[in-house]
Amino acid sequence: MAISTAEIHAAADALAAQGKRPTLAAVRATLGGGSFSTIGEALKTWHKPDTAHTQEKAQIPTAITESAARMAAAIWAQAQEHTQGVIQAAQEELEQQRQAMETVRQEAVEAADALAAQLAEARQEMEVLRAELVATRERLAAATERAQQAEAQAVQARAAETAARIEAAELRGRIDASKPERQTKPRQVKTN
Repeated sequence: MAISTAEIHAAADALAAQGKRPTLAAVRATLGGGSFSTIGEALKTWHKPDTAHTQEKAQIPTAITESAARMAAAIWAQAQEHTQGVIQAAQEELEQQRQAMETVRQEAVEAADALAAQLAEARQEMEVLRAELVATRERLAAATERAQQAEAQAVQARAAETAARIEAAELRGRIDASKPERQTKPRQVKTN
């Protein structure tokens, strides 16, 4: 038959009441047998009976209780003072950190505003440059067209000049060819 936890606790209580320590071997001997592992597990949950409640409480002298109360009040006051100092220091540090963060935030806002203004200015300058680029391209296209027209006119003028030289050379050749013929023919004089 297995031994119950209640039986193990009762044996331990009996040993403690006799002033003996309830060890595994002592409890096993009191029970007259049992498994060491079962007894060990049950003893883990056993608590020594509180004999303080059965004895009369001694009266503490009033002077001692008053002195203890004063010391407790003084310790409490010091603890509160220390705590207030720690809290105040922490609050001051937090306020400094908050102010530093506010300064950083304000600087970041100002930097962002400055960058936004620079960006707007750069965009405006870019639009002006774009307009100037379009106008320059238009002027370049017009100048290129005029240059092409002038080049075409120059080509035509050179062609006309070349044609005129050829024609002049042909005329000179004919004139030169007709000179000997004129020199050999007598001139006829007209008579009236």
